[in-house]
Amino acid sequence: MTAQPTYTQQLSTIGEQAGAAIRVSDVVKTYGDVTVLDRVSLDINAGEFITLLGASGSGKSTLLNILSGFTKADGGRLEVDGEDITRRPPHKRGLGMVFQHYALFPHMNIFDNVAFGLRRQKRPKGEVQQRVTDVLRMIQMEHLADRKPDQLSGGQQQRVALARGIVFEPRVLLMDEPLGALDKLLREEMQLEIRRIHQELGITFIFVTHDQHEALTMSDRIALLKHGRIEQLGTPKELYDAPNSRYVAEFIGESNLFEGRVADGAFIDAGGNRFGIPAGQGELLMVRPEHVRVAASPDGLQNAVPVRVFNTVYLGSDVVVYGRAESGQAIVARTPVSHGAAVPLEGDRAVMTWTTEDSRLVPDSESAPRA
Repeated sequence: MTAQPTYTQQLSTIGEQAGAAIRVSDVVKTYGDVTVLDRVSLDINAGEFITLLGASGSGKSTLLNILSGFTKADGGRLEVDGEDITRRPPHKRGLGMVFQHYALFPHMNIFDNVAFGLRRQKRPKGEVQQRVTDVLRMIQMEHLADRKPDQLSGGQQQRVALARGIVFEPRVLLMDEPLGALDKLLREEMQLEIRRIHQELGITFIFVTHDQHEALTMSDRIALLKHGRIEQLGTPKELYDAPNSRYVAEFIGESNLFEGRVADGAFIDAGGNRFGIPAGQGELLMVRPEHVRVAASPDGLQNAVPVRVFNTVYLGSDVVVYGRAESGQAIVARTPVSHGAAVPLEGDRAVMTWTTEDSRLVPDSESAPRA
């Protein structure tokens, strides 16, 4: 007799078709006089990993809770594969959910925690056994199935919460800042683990975080929210290399921003420095710290600003040098550590320089124009 494929084998053979497409149309949410979501629209592709990124109060968690059905929108429409789910209760939307605070039952072992929902649905015993075993194997925790939650580390508990979210075979998995309680090393480990599981299952992941590093590490696309609106939507590379507003340039990564104007074949900043005109449009010239070099002299350099160094930070693999120009403009350079190379110290004179191709013009606006 031919062996039946396991649950994870069934899902992994489906690939990207296992995920569902999501359409959010003109969703509005208000609390009294405060507009939390202002006619947000977003199309999410089947099998995509999309991150809702933003500061506290931007509306990202509210949007996720509206998708899950735990919060009711005041206007707009939600669709899963073209089917209207706007008024469906949470348990009839077919969406998995992973919370920030793992919400594990302390009196149950790991197997029973993952199996709880399936048993509530009165699934056959054999099916429950197979699904839970396969999912625990996927998250590499089948050997800990008999342990209680308080016998696990934070990262292991988060894996169990993830397993509980995917054991139902959802086509969409919603995650609300699930790594917020972990320390830095565990967060980075879980970021790669979640990305691996997404690639293996092929279902649609919608992830909420305020951590730009998480968003850049895991996402196919990022929706950066500000004051209940999507400021910019794009791939991590698009948001990092081509921000469409000052807010995006400052929120995603670290930026050196020069205010000025394009005139006479150059970009002229407020201090009168002339730089080459890069790609893009706007009143700000942006250059990322990793593209700035520290030189001893401006001779022969395309874009060069004399500075006095006011701080130098050693980060192991990199050295970050902070300089200030005569105009008061602060400029940051981040360079790999080079053995034997001199590192400027506080009080030293130096020159900050970069190539025009490594800079970009950005609109000097706090918000991007509404699409």
